[in-house]
Amino acid sequence: MKYTRLASLLALFLCLNFSLYAQSEGDTEPESELSEEHLDAKELFAARRYTLALEMYQEAYSEAESDEEKGEITFKIAECYRFLEDYRRAESQYERAQRFEYGPEAIYMQGIVLMSQGEYEDAIEKFQEYQQVRPGDNRVEERILMARQAVEWMDNPPTRYQVTNMGRDVNSRQSDHGPAWGGRRGRETESLLFLSQREEATGRDEDGWTGTDFADIFVMEQERRTTGRGRNRTEEISWSSPVQADGDEEVINTEDHESGMVMDSRGNLYYTTCPRVRRAHLGCAIWSSRKSGSNFQTPELVYAASDSSYSVGQPALNADGSILYFAGNIPGTKGNFDLWMTTFNRRERAWNEPTNLGSLVNTDGQELWPYVHDDGYMYFASDGLPGLGGLDIFRVKLGEDGMPEGEPENMKWPINSPGHDFGLIFEPGGEAANGYMSSSWEERDDHRGETDLYEVYLVPLRYTISGVLASTKDRSPVAQATVTLTGGDNPITVNTDADGYYEFNMEQLDEDMNYTISYSKQKFFANEANATTVGVPLSAFDKVEDDEGDYFIHNITLNVGMDPIEVPIVLPNVLFETGKWDLSDSSRAALDTVVNILERNPNITIELRSHTDYTDTDERNRILSQKRADTCVSYLISKGISADRLTPVGRGEDEPFIIPEGYDGLYSDQFTDGQELSEAWIKRQSAQLQRDANQLNRRTDMKVLRDDYVPAETAESNDAGGGGNEEGGGNTAQAGPPPGELYTIEGNTNYGRVARDVRVSPRVLQQLNGNLRGVRLVDGMVIKITPDGDYTEFDRTHYLVKTRGLEFDDIADELGMDEDVLEDLNPDWEGELPMGLYIRIE
Repeated sequence: MKYTRLASLLALFLCLNFSLYAQSEGDTEPESELSEEHLDAKELFAARRYTLALEMYQEAYSEAESDEEKGEITFKIAECYRFLEDYRRAESQYERAQRFEYGPEAIYMQGIVLMSQGEYEDAIEKFQEYQQVRPGDNRVEERILMARQAVEWMDNPPTRYQVTNMGRDVNSRQSDHGPAWGGRRGRETESLLFLSQREEATGRDEDGWTGTDFADIFVMEQERRTTGRGRNRTEEISWSSPVQADGDEEVINTEDHESGMVMDSRGNLYYTTCPRVRRAHLGCAIWSSRKSGSNFQTPELVYAASDSSYSVGQPALNADGSILYFAGNIPGTKGNFDLWMTTFNRRERAWNEPTNLGSLVNTDGQELWPYVHDDGYMYFASDGLPGLGGLDIFRVKLGEDGMPEGEPENMKWPINSPGHDFGLIFEPGGEAANGYMSSSWEERDDHRGETDLYEVYLVPLRYTISGVLASTKDRSPVAQATVTLTGGDNPITVNTDADGYYEFNMEQLDEDMNYTISYSKQKFFANEANATTVGVPLSAFDKVEDDEGDYFIHNITLNVGMDPIEVPIVLPNVLFETGKWDLSDSSRAALDTVVNILERNPNITIELRSHTDYTDTDERNRILSQKRADTCVSYLISKGISADRLTPVGRGEDEPFIIPEGYDGLYSDQFTDGQELSEAWIKRQSAQLQRDANQLNRRTDMKVLRDDYVPAETAESNDAGGGGNEEGGGNTAQAGPPPGELYTIEGNTNYGRVARDVRVSPRVLQQLNGNLRGVRLVDGMVIKITPDGDYTEFDRTHYLVKTRGLEFDDIADELGMDEDVLEDLNPDWEGELPMGLYIRIE
């Protein structure tokens, strides 16, 4: 019988002392009254040899006489099936145990295994049934909440991650899990280590828990196939066939269990070994072996529990290797397995006493598979924190002291599933974007073995901005208008088409940016709109599946109106008290919009006009309206608008307001389009309508007089510089491009982190540096960081390595240079040169 086995997922620690959940509340039969088969089964179960324990419990059941003993045995049979991850049989046996009145725990455990099968609605019913007979158990509300959350997550994935099976070339029919980077510093991701129970493994002993063979450490190398030569080279990347990490040497792979590992920057492999000695309970320990070339040296013990019956393993390291994290059930453990840390004592050249990571991450269950990424988070697996079923992957922020701070965050579907999900790693470089993980969930696409390796990919966010530009006068499209996007590194300009449509595509927009879009066309007032790509929720995106790579797209629609300059613009909030011309705060705010219009349209002059109703004499109304217009113009001048662009005009009651087409302003529901609010018409209306019409007539508006205005200082400057003055042409000289600056890479980083440091978008950095894909920035490299900078001299004296696999002899052949000269000019580099490297050629 084949099971998806928990043991292989939990690093094959053989020395756990407690079960995952509460056990055997029905163990009431005195041992003296139990059959020999029942006693043997209990001993095997306590030793975690579940395959053998299951067989003995089944035999013991046929010998049991009382319902009480049958209930206990049935519950233990269910537990064996659960540990062997045969959840359907476990569910059936928990149900059967209830019929023997075993106790409420059988109901609760039935809910647990239903969650592990993804049967969340049924699990909720069981948890609610359990609440009826055992109220007050805090575990239950948490499980119900998580079950409901799981349904929502799986129906509407809440993250950008995409999880893809690595395929039959990598995954076997057995368990393949626990990935770790195995490459050299700066090239960590070019080699991938993982654990496997495939037939080629050295350990041939059989695990009594699962009935499967022991696991070994395997390795795959990135393979690059290139065609062409020099600048014409192209490259395809794939993984080599998995082989044992130490070949035939059996240095790190032994007859015992090998398990979780991590490679430090100096080529030291820290890994777990779990010895199996018959009739002895020996725990797992952490060992290290230095990799020299392609060979591993003799392992040395790094850390083992003082009591050999306890286990430690699954090591992880921080960036500089000064903190070692691991999972263990050593004294002080809160649950079955906790996460611990220890620091290296350089004086004694030994690791200090470990520190428990505390209750932020450790629970009554099992916390396993720690991994520290340079984004400042530790990623780990837990079945004690609220999850979707089995082991779920969480992340928690680490403080400067290496300890967790803040609440752990579930990585959600599709990283987590109803099965066991663990061993998540990401490529170094700041953002947790691309990596690998393990999962036992058989309903994932293309799942092959007991546990498979999966690629994890953070699907990128893309944006577009589009809309239609229309006249506010009649809603007709404004064709061939100029639309300019600013806020990025360089302005981008497009024109509207015959239908007034414009668009900025996803290649022109970046994440976490605030943009301003400006609209201009002759005979129209210029306009502006704003758009942001900062903090847009994932629910606002649509996922696009594309042969060249999936992405999420968010379309920002900006339909904008442009005011024709021939139509006066009413300023509805420029209001005055009866018979007065002082400006109120609201009137100043309204005039500030005029300031903005004039600043956006520097070539127009306006007539600022004040109007009154007919309730006083013509002469008084004209004088009052002129004073109001003068007050408005004085305010605009105080805001920096040139006086020769402003003409104040008091119209009195001479120009009644005409309701424009599509009017949606004050009292729009009371008047029809085209109605002139003349004195004769108003006097025929109701008292209320008369008041409203007079209010609309008491208005201030602006009318464009000309759109070819040139400021006096600009005209004088043009006159002075237009004659081609040989001596003094400085006022027409154009400044050259800024000098190009260079940035030296230090440590592990990527374009995204450098972009934040130098305040340039990642896309611009890539474009400045050859627009190459797949570049990994290596310590000591230099890159260009100045948009539109002058790199003439740098480019003349340097060569950019644009493909992988190039060495100095390839470049020397292409450039017709001596290879020794190139090597002397670049003493810090040798062998295969990293793509994206600038090397000196002079």
